[in-house]
Amino acid sequence: PSHLELNLDVEIKECDGKVGDGAVIRDSFDQVFGAAAIVVWDSFYPFLADCIIIMEGTNFSLQFEFSVSEVESDSKNAVLAILCNDHLYVESPIISDIIVNYCLLGNIACNFISCSRNIVAHNLARFALNSVSSSC
Repeated sequence: PSHLELNLDVEIKECDGKVGDGAVIRDSFDQVFGAAAIVVWDSFYPFLADCIIIMEGTNFSLQFEFSVSEVESDSKNAVLAILCNDHLYVESPIISDIIVNYCLLGNIACNFISCSRNIVAHNLARFALNSVSSSC
């Protein structure tokens, strides 16, 4: 495929420190080439969780040699932080890792998309979050 997109989203359950990560790699015909729904047990604030899923998603793409040309997230703040590459962010080491991954993938695009256009990644994140029972 000539054009693969990586869509990412997180869902956070603050009461018990669970984060659900959702990722899907699709081509321009919406054929799925890879997907992940992962639960992480840690206390992340939303911006950090969004940055981490972008880093992990690009790591996944590199590890399995997906030729991703575009990363899309519904986190406007994370996308802006990556595009600005501001070293004043506390999260700047993670953002630097993301930028290195982008270069290794071939200087790919990083775009903000609406939640409604990111529904598959969102549903995977929600599935991951709810796949392990807990009560709050």
